[in-house]
Amino acid sequence: MDVKALGHVVLKVRNLQRSEDFYSGILGMRVILRLCDPRMTFLSLETTENHHDFALMELGPVAPAPAGDATGLAHVAFKVGSSLEEFGLARSLLDESGTRSCTRRSVAFPGACMFSIRTETKLGFTSTSRATDQSGPRNVRG
Repeated sequence: MDVKALGHVVLKVRNLQRSEDFYSGILGMRVILRLCDPRMTFLSLETTENHHDFALMELGPVAPAPAGDATGLAHVAFKVGSSLEEFGLARSLLDESGTRSCTRRSVAFPGACMFSIRTETKLGFTSTSRATDQSGPRNVRG
């Protein structure tokens, strides 16, 4: 077997409409399809030929949160640009939307610097966004 690419990711959420508002309204993903049973929204980044790249599945308001030390998906990273300026713009848009964000760490790689931002949305969901800068390592504080 020779896997060529990631097909899609499905995220289980408590409130489908609020999650859809964040991923389509703030992050700009296009809604492709909505299902009623199970309640799901399929979204596209429009960068692949896939039907969808990301999906949300509603579990309801009393769905338990996974334990912090449980196995499972740690995060999904979305590329927001390839320069520090694009990274700053993305961060500003998250701040303006009420999404709390802070620089968590920076990791230097040869010829690039990768930054991770931990975001906590109004939904309580934590994700990581990354941007690279080909000019070399820099520290960003937030």
